[in-house]
Amino acid sequence: LSPDGRRLFLTGTRVISQVRTNTIHVYDVDPVDATVTEIQLADPAGPPFIDRTVMHPSGDYLYALDDDSGLCYFLTANQATGTVTWVDVDDDPANNVDGVKTAFDLDARDLSVGPNGKFLFTTGRNATTSIPIEPTGFLDVDGANTTAVGGQFITIFSAVP
Repeated sequence: LSPDGRRLFLTGTRVISQVRTNTIHVYDVDPVDATVTEIQLADPAGPPFIDRTVMHPSGDYLYALDDDSGLCYFLTANQATGTVTWVDVDDDPANNVDGVKTAFDLDARDLSVGPNGKFLFTTGRNATTSIPIEPTGFLDVDGANTTAVGGQFITIFSAVP
């Protein structure tokens, strides 16, 4: 869900020509009755199977986790239109959209962004990792800290004003 509650991001599997891809469905949410209207089906340009998404508190970035590979993908979000765009983090069009490693054992299962937007957290069976988020939204994987304490899900609580 976007920070302003206007957009909903869901993952779902599609089969096109007998090829399975996971997509991100983007919906507008009616503020009165909470009905949803799909505005985008964001297919990745490559093979990721997206299982989890989390939006940055700014509403400008969406992170998508492929828990089969433990890779995290980065998307920019247009708050005016609600659409998202996959970002090729290494600018190499030959390998399509690529993700970044989020845990030392490639076993990330869930992700969350801290309320101040400075860290992305992932957790898996064998590790929990915190990854600094640069002002551009990119993940600073060289600055990541991993601990050998894992878990299936991660929840971050913050004070409500």
